[in-house]
Amino acid sequence: MVLIFGVAAMLAADMALTGIGETERVRARREMRQAYYYALGAETYARELLWQDRDSDRRARQEVDSRSDVWEDGVGSFELDEGRISIRLTDLQSRFNLAWLRAESGGLDAAAMANLRRLLLLIRLDPMLAPRIADWLEEQGVIDAIGARTPAPMATPSVPISDAMPIGLAELARVLVLTEEQRALLSAHLTCLPQNTKLNINTASPEALRAIGAGPGQAITSLTRQRALAPFTDLGRALSDHGVADPEAMEDWMDTASDWYEIEVSAVYRQRLARLRSVLHRDAASGATRVIYRSPVVNMRNEQYE
Repeated sequence: MVLIFGVAAMLAADMALTGIGETERVRARREMRQAYYYALGAETYARELLWQDRDSDRRARQEVDSRSDVWEDGVGSFELDEGRISIRLTDLQSRFNLAWLRAESGGLDAAAMANLRRLLLLIRLDPMLAPRIADWLEEQGVIDAIGARTPAPMATPSVPISDAMPIGLAELARVLVLTEEQRALLSAHLTCLPQNTKLNINTASPEALRAIGAGPGQAITSLTRQRALAPFTDLGRALSDHGVADPEAMEDWMDTASDWYEIEVSAVYRQRLARLRSVLHRDAASGATRVIYRSPVVNMRNEQYE
């Protein structure tokens, strides 16, 4: 009899522990999903900022995007009920577009390759990476547009969050076997967008401007100082006033507005942290935004909130 009661007690304890474990799993799933909803809400908020910015430009009858716009000022960190959201919105047209490497004939564009080598030198990377990047692009069919890949919302990422670079560049970074510092440099200065996408003179990095041959360091310094005071609304005049070499030729490479953006979101709910990266295209006429790519959501325990 004592043995029977002992076995029964063990079974009861095991069932109780199983129930507790299942309850914890259900709670974890709910927290993960809530963190995901927070991240999606942040994405929607960023898209609204971009629409407001373009609507304001339309009413002002201008096409200008700069770092002083509402899409730049309106993002940051926000406290929520039992959580927090951090949003970073980046103009992808501030970076060198790898699609420029493709010539109209279908091969590689020699001038664009020279520009890429110049950019790599300016950011202190080996310029011999340029042909390796070009080889990789040819293997990929030379990217003409960001792929419309949208993994399942709760999909498990195939690479660590630290490797989550703009679409296509994560694979490139692994092929080139780069260090974390080198990967970060490429992420900050390169992108893959449709080939006819231009560099935004109001947001482009000085390195990107010099790489495409906009002028010597003195001209670029003058240009970046002036745009910090007031964004350029007339591209031709901006190029001429600041001594940019061959303004007419540079107009084929640059613009004053942007249509491509990247959103990075970190959303916390209780013990869960969700990270999301999305690439958006904003229609130049209507201001409506479309999600072109949404990364797999990375959900993890948030030690700070335990």
